[in-house]
Amino acid sequence: MIPIKQAHFDILGLTLFMLISSDQHRSLRRLMTISFVLIMIMSGVAWFHINRNIEFSQIELAKNNNKVVAALIGDLLVGFYMSDSKSGKSGESVLSSLSKRPVKEILKLDSYANIQLISHYYLNTFSLQEINLISESGRVLFSTNPMSIGQQTVSQQYFKKALHGEGFSLHQHEGKGYKEKHYIVSFVPVYDRLKPANGSRDKKTVQRKVIAVVKLVVDKSMLTEHIRFTQTIVLIAWLTTLVLLIILFLYLMKYSNDLVSKYAKKVVAQSKSDSVTGLLNRHHFLRVLKASVIKTMQQNAISALLIIDIDHFRELNAKYDYSFGDEVLKILVQRINRLLGSEDILARTGDDEFSVLVEHPGSTASIQVFARKILDKINEPIQIDANYIHITCSIGISIVNQDAKEMEELIQHADSALYNAKDFGRNNFQLFSRDDGRRHINFYERQYSLNKALEENEFILFIQPKINGATGDIVGGEALLRWDNPDYGLVQPLEFLPALESSGLIHNVGKWVLAEACKICKHWQQQGLSGTAISVNVSALQFRKEDFVLSVKEALENSELDGCLLELELTETCLMDNVEFSLNILNALKEMGVRLAIDDFGTGYSSFDYLNRFPINELKIDRSFIKNVHDRSANDHAAIVTAIMSLSHSLHLDVVAEGIETAQELAYMNALGCKHVQGFLFSKPLRVNEFESLLKDNAPILQILEDVRKKLV
Repeated sequence: MIPIKQAHFDILGLTLFMLISSDQHRSLRRLMTISFVLIMIMSGVAWFHINRNIEFSQIELAKNNNKVVAALIGDLLVGFYMSDSKSGKSGESVLSSLSKRPVKEILKLDSYANIQLISHYYLNTFSLQEINLISESGRVLFSTNPMSIGQQTVSQQYFKKALHGEGFSLHQHEGKGYKEKHYIVSFVPVYDRLKPANGSRDKKTVQRKVIAVVKLVVDKSMLTEHIRFTQTIVLIAWLTTLVLLIILFLYLMKYSNDLVSKYAKKVVAQSKSDSVTGLLNRHHFLRVLKASVIKTMQQNAISALLIIDIDHFRELNAKYDYSFGDEVLKILVQRINRLLGSEDILARTGDDEFSVLVEHPGSTASIQVFARKILDKINEPIQIDANYIHITCSIGISIVNQDAKEMEELIQHADSALYNAKDFGRNNFQLFSRDDGRRHINFYERQYSLNKALEENEFILFIQPKINGATGDIVGGEALLRWDNPDYGLVQPLEFLPALESSGLIHNVGKWVLAEACKICKHWQQQGLSGTAISVNVSALQFRKEDFVLSVKEALENSELDGCLLELELTETCLMDNVEFSLNILNALKEMGVRLAIDDFGTGYSSFDYLNRFPINELKIDRSFIKNVHDRSANDHAAIVTAIMSLSHSLHLDVVAEGIETAQELAYMNALGCKHVQGFLFSKPLRVNEFESLLKDNAPILQILEDVRKKLV
C-alpha cells in the first residue's frame, strides 16, 4: 500500500505531467527559480530598510527625548542663577550680567554649587555625558566640564540656530569598531518668562525671547550597540532561513523534476503497453510492425506475423471472473516469452488475442516448428489456487515478402489464417497461402484434437424426440453429435464439424455415429420399445465416400437392427451435386430398407422432377420457415410451408416440422396436416438414458400437449 504522503506526491506528479509538457516544465522551473531569487532579494532589501527604519526611529526618539530633557534642565539652570539676583531682574538681565563676570566669580556663586549638584544628579539619572548653558553671546556660563566654563562655544552653527528658537539634536559618533561611541547632541533654546507682546494686556498674546541655549550631550552607545546586536541576530536568522529556503526550493525542484520524469516515463510506458500483461498494446505494436515490414521489404528478407487467439477465453471469464482470466493471461505470456528469440516481439492486440512478430524466422518450416511449440506450451495445464484448467489456442500465420508486402495486407492474411484454424476445430495453427485462393491446410494440426477426441471416446450422441403433434406419441429420435470435451464441456457441432470435414475425419466419426446410433436403437428394441426409429445426419463428404453404403450395411449387421428403423438425413445440396450418383446411392440404401429424408428442406434447389425420382420417405422443413409461421404480418413463411405441404402430399411423403417452439406454430402445422414435429416446445436434445426414460413414460409430452390445447382454447 502506498503511504498517504507518497500518494499525494504521486497524484501531484501525475497532475503536473498531465497539465504541462516537458518543455513547459523546464520553462516553468526557470520561471520559478527566477521568481524565487527575486523574492529573496526583495525580502532582503525590505529587511534592510525595515532595520534601518527601526534604527532611525530609535535615534529620533532619543533625540526628541534629549531635547525635552535639555529644555527642562535649561529652565532649571536659569532659575538657579536668577535666585542669586535679589533685584528681581529678568532672566535675560541675569544671564547677560553673568556672562560679563570672570570665571572665578562664577565658580564662587552659591547658585553654581547648587547647579553643579543638580547637574551631577541628572548626569547619573539620565546617563548624560555633558551639560552646557550658553549665553546669547556664546559664552559658556555653566558646564559639567569645568574647563569649558567661560569659553566660547565651538558649535557656532548649531548655537546660532538654537538662539533663533530652532531646537534640534544631532547624532554623532567617534572612533571605529569596538571603540566607536555614539552621542546625541542637542541644542535647545532657553526662553525668558512669558510676557504680553508689544505691551498688550491680553495674556494670550505673548512674546517669547531666547535668553540662552542648553547644549546637552548624551552617550547612546549602549542603545546603538543594542540596535546593532538585534540587527545582527535578525540578519543571521534571515540568512539562515534564506539558506534553508534555497535548499528546500532546490530539493523541491529536483523532486518535482524527478517526479514528473517518473510519471512521464510511466505514462509513456502505459501508452505503449498493456496494463495487465505489460506487453506492447495494439496501437504501439502496429507502429513497430509497420516499421518492421518496411525494413524487411528493403532488405528483401522475410519476417512472420503470428496472431494467437485463446480459445473460449470469454467462457473462462464467465465461469470464473476477470481477475482470474488476467492471471491466466499472465501465465500464458510467461510461457510464450520463454520461446521468443532476442528480436521477436510479443504484444497483446485484443482481449484474448496476442500477436508475435518474428523478425528472422529462417524458413516456413521454422515458423511451423515455432507455432507448434506455442501450441504445446499453452496446452500445458494451468493451476491457479485450487483450480486446474486446460487452455488451447488457434494461430494464424502470414509471412512478409511471401504472403504480403504491406502491413495491412499482412494482418488481413494472418486473420484469415486464424479463422481457418478456428474452422478446423481450434487448437491448431494455419499458414496463409495464395494457392488457388485457398488457405493452406496443416493436416497434422487440424487432426490433433479431434483424433484425440475420437480415440478417447469424447464424442457422444444426444437424441431429440420426434413427436406426433396430434397424439403426443414419440415416433422416433434424431441422433445429434456432441463433443464432451474434458476442459470445456459439451461442444456444439457447429464448432467442430467444419474441421471434421476439412480434415477427412468426418468419415471415421461418421462411421462411429452410424454404428453407435444402430446400437442404441437396437437396445430400445431389446427393452421392449419397438417401433421407435432413429435418424442420423449424413454429411456430403461422407455420402460421397465410396464405402458409405458398406459402412451403413456394417452398422446394421453389427447391431442386428432392421433397416426400416434407421433413417438417414441428407441435405438438398448434397443430393443435387451429382444427381445420378446420388440416385444410385439412395437406391442401394433403399434396398437395405433404410428410410431416407431430406433435411433442411426449402433451403436448397430441389425440383419436383428430382424429388419424384429420389426414393425419399420424408421431408424435414427447415426451422427458418417454421419460426412465426402463423404470423402472416411478420413474414411470408406460411405460403412457403403451405407449398411444401402440398408438394409432400402429392408425392406421398411424410413431413417433419423442425424447430417448433410455440403453441401457435404447433397449431398452424397441425392444421396443415403435418403429423410429425420436433422442437424445444416438447423437448431439447436429451442424453440417451433420458430419452429412454421418456420413451417408457411420455407423460411429460402429453402434459405439454394438454397445456398447448388449453392455451389455444
